[in-house]
Formats: sequence, structure tokens, C-alpha cells
Amino acid sequence: MEENESIQTMFGRFQTIINELSFLGRTYDNFDHVDKFLRSLPRKWRPQVTAL
Repeated sequence: MEENESIQTMFGRFQTIINELSFLGRTYDNFDHVDKFLRSLPRKWRPQVTAL
């Protein structure tokens, strides 16, 4: 996540990457999507990630 980037913008970029990988034949399950997304959040989001 880039500094001062909203979660919506980050998720949009993430979805674009996932869609492009799918187009190339590389698919992942939802668990992998969620895991990668949560791990990419900045440290200040750790309490929310832990709660999930």
C-alpha cells in the first residue's frame, strides 16, 4: 500500500492484478487473495488485521 493511498484504491489495484493473472491462466483461491491483501497492509492496520 502506498503512503496516503485509500483502502479502496489499493483494493482496486489488487483486483486489477488478480484479474490480469487470471487472464493469463494463473488462478488463486479466495483464501490466498485475502491473505495476500491483509499482509500488504501497512503496520498501522495490524490491530484490525489481527481482529479479523
